[in-house]
Amino acid sequence: MLKIEEYVLPNLALRGLSLTISEGTPAVLVDESIAALWRTLDESLMGSGLRPTRRFGLSTSHRRDALFYIAAIEEVPGLPVDLAPFSFEGGYYLCAEHPGSLGGLRSSMDWFYDRYLPSAPYDSREGYFVELFDPRFSPDAESSILTFGRPVRRLTR
Repeated sequence: MLKIEEYVLPNLALRGLSLTISEGTPAVLVDESIAALWRTLDESLMGSGLRPTRRFGLSTSHRRDALFYIAAIEEVPGLPVDLAPFSFEGGYYLCAEHPGSLGGLRSSMDWFYDRYLPSAPYDSREGYFVELFDPRFSPDAESSILTFGRPVRRLTR
């Protein structure tokens, strides 16, 4: 069972790299493309001597077969010029904590978005789906934590 939490995320000025995934792209290729985007961002940051702990993955969908994805960090002085600016409109989010390596992330996301969220007392709203990376994150570690979620409004019943 995943840990479910409500978040109020602030508006943020971000810098990062993006890619567009075409419909019909095999899941393994999508995962490899997103991982390569993060490696490129990390290499760019290492070249400038920066290693921020607040990292954000933003996407237009939780499905990995057609989306626009952004790998980003908060805007801070000294960022490399090759990182594009992105605005993130925060707000109310419902998120789940995925424990473990990235190998099980897809099944965690499927459970949260396809089984839990449709029956939860929330209504989806416009905005980016989020992945929140923190110091506990390590792609292959079983002790890793990655939080993901979507923008919602709480329903009053």
